[in-house]
This record gives sequence, C-alpha cells and structure tokens, in this order.
Amino acid sequence: MKRCLTFIAILATSLNVYSNKPGIDASPVLNKVLTRLNGLKTVSYTYKRIIDYPGESYHDEMTVDSYLEFNPSAQFIGLRYQFSNSGLLSIYNGAEGFYCNKKEKTIEVNYSPKLNGFKNSSNLFNSYLTLKNALPAIIADNSIPKALSDTTISGKQFYVADITLKNETLNSLGEYVHTTMELKFSYKVIIDKATFMPVEVIQHTLSNKDITKTQFTDINLSPAEKSETSWYSSSYDDYKLKKDEKIELIKPGTTIPETPLIYFSDQKAVKLSDFKGSAVLIQFWIKDCGHCIEDVDPLNTLYAKYKSKNFKLLAVNTHDTKNMIGLFIKNHGIKYDVLTASNDIEKSCGISGFPAMVLLDKSGKVIYADYGLNEKKLVSIIEQNL
Repeated sequence: MKRCLTFIAILATSLNVYSNKPGIDASPVLNKVLTRLNGLKTVSYTYKRIIDYPGESYHDEMTVDSYLEFNPSAQFIGLRYQFSNSGLLSIYNGAEGFYCNKKEKTIEVNYSPKLNGFKNSSNLFNSYLTLKNALPAIIADNSIPKALSDTTISGKQFYVADITLKNETLNSLGEYVHTTMELKFSYKVIIDKATFMPVEVIQHTLSNKDITKTQFTDINLSPAEKSETSWYSSSYDDYKLKKDEKIELIKPGTTIPETPLIYFSDQKAVKLSDFKGSAVLIQFWIKDCGHCIEDVDPLNTLYAKYKSKNFKLLAVNTHDTKNMIGLFIKNHGIKYDVLTASNDIEKSCGISGFPAMVLLDKSGKVIYADYGLNEKKLVSIIEQNL
C-alpha cells in the first residue's frame, strides 16, 4: 500500500518550539528511525537545503525532487538516485553518473565516479543516506549526547532528537569529519511520531548562529519506479554531450598575464608587474572554504616574518561580494593584503579549487604553484628567492 507523507509548514520550525524533557535518551527513537531507513527499498521526496550564516551575511537555498533506490550492488554508496528541478537532472545509476543542464540542453557524463564526489554531494547533505550511515555509530557511542524532546507543528506531533558532536561534523555519506578548531555541533532531527521518518535536520554550530537546514516534504515510501532506460546517459540523446575542459594549474617558469587588481582596503588599483623586485605569494581564496579559514593564522605568521623584506603576500578573491569579503577579514583577523579582481586572473592561472598558492620570483615568473598551504615548502622557496 502506498504511503504518502506530506509535511507542511516546516519553515515555521524554530529552535524555541521544542518542549525539552531533560534526561530522556533519544537512542530508542533513533533506533526506530534507523530500522525504518534500513527497511527502505525506494523513497521519493522534495529536498530543500537552507544555509544561513548571519555572521558572514550568507544565505542560500536549493530545492530538488529526489528519488532514491537502495541497491547494495551500487558502487560506493549502495543506492541509485535521480535528482531534478527546473534547471538540472542529476543521475547516478550505481556505476556512472551524469548531469543534464536543462536550460543549455547539455549533458556531462562521469564514467568513473570517485568516492569523494559523493562525500561532498549537495543533494545528499544531511539526507536519509547520511542518517542511515551515521546513526549506528552515534547510537552505539554513549559519549555522544542524544536528548529527546517533543514539538508540535501545524497540530501534528513530532519527536526532536538532539545529537551533539564535538570537534566533528558529518559528510554527506555520514562519515565523521574532524575540525581543526574546538567546536560543538547540534544536529536536531525532527521525526514524524507515526512513521519514524525524519522530516527535517537542523545543523547548528553552537558557538555562533550558523545553521543549515535540510527539509523533506512530500515523502513517498512507495513511489512509482523509474523506467530502466531513464538510468542511462545514452537515453538522453536530445542533450548535447559537453566535453570536459581540462584545467591545469599554471606551471613554473611561466608569467601571469597582466590583470588589474584592486586593494580591498582602499580600492587602489595595482598590477602584478608593480611588485617586481619582490617575491610575491598569491593566495586564491573564497569565503566558503574551510581550509581558507584555517590558513589565515599561518599566513598571518608568514606575512609578519617576511613583510620587512622583499616579500609580498596577496590574498586574491574574484568571487565574493564586498560585504562578504569585509566580514571574512574582520571575523578571521587577516593582517595581510586582500585584493579583488576579475575571474580572468584565475583562468590565466588555471585555478580549479581553493585555496590555491602561486609564488612569483622577483622577476615576476612563477616558481611554485599548488593547492593547499604547504608552509614548510613555501618558507624554503621564499627564503631562497628573497
């Protein structure tokens, strides 16, 4: 018998509607949730993810219609999926993945998916797959606080299981990801009392107001099966194959073409050629990048150590707004120069990830380029080129 669950007015949920019951362990309820998730063969739902980071003036929302088919033979994640909205169709059939851009009518096919791609999937973030994989370890670990409370939304009763993780979060596959800072994270899982299906997960960084919500509406536990042909990229012949453009990081011995740069502090224009006579370390960064945040302190130290010598440290951002950049500088205490520019400089340097480090010698030629901050190696090269 088809069971179709529609959850209304999730957006009205706020942290102060919960009726807490101190001392009640959520493990028995979480066990029933796990049993329910383990019993799923297929499920469909509308998935909405809301990111709200007020300290960084960042807000983002995305919505996709989701169809999951659990199949142990599917590589890496034990399921096949189809995600779609007005602009995209993303499918993984257990062996290959492909992405259809509905507006451009193009298709990108990944014949050899990698596990890391699923770990960071936006459509699987704090999803049923995340919970299915994470709950066994969470339930078994008595050191993890798991408090149970109740809430009423639109006249309907729900459980709230509040799980607190210290110095670690969950990736999309439900694996622990350790933080480099001392942080605690609350995962509030709102659970339908009648079905033990989660209808919302609220992830909250307890030291600030950063919240990410994932919401599940129009939940159907017995959806109509997708046609077998819909799982294969060869069926989408009305989409033009989009060839991957291979992006290579700039090589040592080359020169970055001149591109206007703007100092964030005073909006003064400058060019890379203006720094000839100094070794120049360029960090390409964006605000939504954990490693970019982690790199601030060591870069501040590097800047302080060499600022009185023939050395420049330039943190270049071509993506974020002026307000976002300003908040990042203030919140994380950047001491070195931050500049903005057009995306042309990133294209010239072949930047495809963040943070990226490019070091120029005194003549302006590239002598080092890599992703991430290898402080020991950079110090060695810088000292040889001062």
